[in-house]
Parts: sequence; C-alpha cells; structure tokens
Amino acid sequence: MMNKYILGWQDSGKNNGGLKAKSDVEYILSKKDFKIIPGPKSKLTKLLYPYILNYKSKTLENSVVLIQYPTAKAFQRNAILRGIRKGKNIKIIFLIHDIDALRFINDNNQENKIKDEINILNQADGLIVLNDILLKKLELLGIDKPMVSMGIWDYLNPVSLKEKVKYEEKVCYAGNLLKAKFLSKYNQKHLLNVFGPNSSNMSKAVIYHGQFSPNELPAQLNYNFGLVWDGDSVDTCSGDYGMYLKYNDPHKVSLYISSGLPVIIWKEAAVAKFIQQHHAGILIESLSEIDKVLSKINQDDYYQMRMNTLKLARLMRKGYFLDKSVNKLLNLMKVSGE
Repeated sequence: MMNKYILGWQDSGKNNGGLKAKSDVEYILSKKDFKIIPGPKSKLTKLLYPYILNYKSKTLENSVVLIQYPTAKAFQRNAILRGIRKGKNIKIIFLIHDIDALRFINDNNQENKIKDEINILNQADGLIVLNDILLKKLELLGIDKPMVSMGIWDYLNPVSLKEKVKYEEKVCYAGNLLKAKFLSKYNQKHLLNVFGPNSSNMSKAVIYHGQFSPNELPAQLNYNFGLVWDGDSVDTCSGDYGMYLKYNDPHKVSLYISSGLPVIIWKEAAVAKFIQQHHAGILIESLSEIDKVLSKINQDDYYQMRMNTLKLARLMRKGYFLDKSVNKLLNLMKVSGE
C-alpha cells in the first residue's frame, strides 16, 4: 500500500485561470485520499523549499507524489525533485498544465529549451497530459515514461446550471486579453461579449464587461456560446499563442462548459476533437464564419447541444476527468493507491 500526496504550490496571480486550475486539482485530489504537502508562501521559503523537502523526504517514503507542472522557477525544479527523491520508494507523477518549450515556438533557443524540458519530464515516473495530440508529441520528443490523456480540465463551478435557455445567438469570450490581439479586428454582426484583464484596442463589435475572479466569472456568462480563439488574426489562430492551441487545452474551455455554454472553437485546436466527439460545440476555421454559424442554428439544435454540454459540466464539477486519469496512470505504473 502506498500513500498519495500532492505538492501544494501556488504561484502568484489573483484573477488567474491557471491559479484556479491548480487549486481545483488540489481540492479534487484531497477528496480522493491525496494528502497535500504544504507549499511555500513567501519568496524566501520558495528558495528554501528544496531543502525543506529534503528534510521531509523520510515521511514521504513508499508513496506517490503528484506535482503540477510547471511548478516553481525552472532552476528550482531539479532541486525540488532531488529533495523528494531522497526518500525511498517514492513515485513521482507530473500533471502537465503547460509545456513552455511548445508555447513559445519563435524562441531562438527553442531546441535547447525542449531538450531541457524533456529531461525534467523524464525524471517523473508517470505523466498526465491534457490530450492525445500532446501525448503523441511528447513521445516524439523523447518522453519514455507511462502517460495518460485527461481529455479536458475539470472545473469546480458554484453557479447553478440552467437547462432551458433561450437561444439568442449570443457569444462571449473570456481570458487574458493581452493575448487576444484578434479583438481589434473582430468585425462580425454578432457582437462579442468579452471578459478579462488587460483590455485595450478592441473593435466596435466587441463589448467589454470587465474583469472577474475565476469563481465569480461563471455567474456573468449568460450567453449561448463561449469562444475559444487566440492570436492576432481573425482568419486563423496564429502566432505563439494561437499555435499553442494545437497542443494545449485552454482552461476557458472548461469554464464555458462547466457553466453550461457550448463552445465555438478553432477546428485545429487540440481540444476540438473532444468537443466534436461530445457534440458540445461548433468547430470553425475563421471568425468570419461566426455570423453564418450562429444564424443557422435553431432553438432545437441549440437545446440538444446544450444538453450534451450539461452532461460534461456535471462530470467536470465532480472532478471526473482528473480522477479517471489518475487511476488509469496508477494502474499503468502498477502502483497500489489503496
């Protein structure tokens, strides 16, 4: 029998989706017999944390430790892993949130960064990744450890779900608007209702509604669809952030779905296949399709799509996708977590 732990580490950021994702993971796993290893609170204790883990490693023997990746600054990660590994029979799992070497494709030093990142990831005994496309990419890059795909993020959402919603062809977008350069070029007849920090340079077809915390935001999303788009173009998702959608599962997808909103998503996004399989949204190539797509849908079409979305929402709110992937990986690693 092995004990199960999750490394508790929260990076700074107030109204931040990444912070919400990590805190949701901690809460979900804490209800599944994972004990939280308290993380550092101050800058000083973050620097000293590898030594603290070294000291605690005896208490972690014969256990599984899940680490949300990336955790800490790059220079600290190897030290944290060494600190944990001081104990005997400790299995480490990485739950992948982001792969920075894939996020910034125009970095001149990308090849070396990929190599460094793969070396760190291969120090784990198993990995939980976001989707099958990222899993295959990591295999090609040299990951040789057991991996499972989560499919989509869970999202703990306190707002009550409504089954019957009138279809009014309304669409919203939520996220860090600094990355959403396309908002200055959006010119469809259907107005885009936008939420998030760093608002600037938005077209007249965009209505800005302000910034809310991840727990407050779902109550504001009284629309029919949530848009998943990134980059500086309305014709396709482009640039570092746009291209990263080919590997990443944006947390906003789960924000929308857990709030009962089907999504409109770039057809080449990694998570688009999941949306298509569950009939929980519409895949588009260009934002120029939005007017036609929204006008073509009738109330019955929308009702069915929303029912499919609500099924996913209820699973997300229970932590279904994370729980399933953790259990699958533990079986692959031949680890008994009972």
